[in-house]
Amino acid sequence: MKMIFKNLQIETILGVHDYEKKLRLFTVQLEIDFNPGIAATTDYIGDTLNYSEIEKKIVNHVRTQDYNLIERLVEDILNLVLEYDQVLSCRAIVEKKGCTKYSESICMEQYKDRN
Repeated sequence: MKMIFKNLQIETILGVHDYEKKLRLFTVQLEIDFNPGIAATTDYIGDTLNYSEIEKKIVNHVRTQDYNLIERLVEDILNLVLEYDQVLSCRAIVEKKGCTKYSESICMEQYKDRN
């Protein structure tokens, strides 16, 4: 089964230049492949991957960090999601707006699985 977070908005510090060292909003797309186990038959939230819990975990962690590189931010998000035993793999795309002269934004995408 796949769980998708569309346009997750997270505020954090990200950048290497002094003018970037302030809280800014970043957009995250997240695709999580997971084993739903018996949740489809039990209809009980305790048997499935709780998306609200995942979202809170990511937001609470990321907003307390001071990142230089977007690559590290993406890696942190993937590692947080993979802490859940039901997760088989995860893909994250982080968008940083206004960081280059001629592009609206720069995105970094990474995929990670349990192996």
